[in-house]
Amino acid sequence: MKALPSPERIARLRPADYADTARAARCVLRVWFSLHTNSLPGTLARLGLQQNFPEASSAEVVRSQQVTRWAHRILPIGENCLLDSLAAALWLRSRRVSVPLVIGVRHGAADVEAHAWLEGSEEPGNDFRVLWRSHGSPQ
Repeated sequence: MKALPSPERIARLRPADYADTARAARCVLRVWFSLHTNSLPGTLARLGLQQNFPEASSAEVVRSQQVTRWAHRILPIGENCLLDSLAAALWLRSRRVSVPLVIGVRHGAADVEAHAWLEGSEEPGNDFRVLWRSHGSPQ
């Protein structure tokens, strides 16, 4: 079981933080369920993540990732980059903005590693080769 935040930390949260975290928790659950019942293209279509809205600012992308992390503290669902990136993108879509989802790979000495992230967030570095971008110009 995850440790609960201290009462001092909870006291610093604003009412908007609670509302945003609740919305993010709903997004995490919707994405988790969709990923377990659909393919990735099916999940993108089912959640409406292929719709083009105005581009999210980097501050909005950071906020979406922050509330997604907070949502994981109250949900019994483990974190992973694809789930979290899709949930943050869904949270942004609920605010009528969008951000490209990027999936890349890195070739190691003995294995291949995949990673998903949102454009405009802290990117994983140059050692990941972009394989797919949800919308926007391909790299």
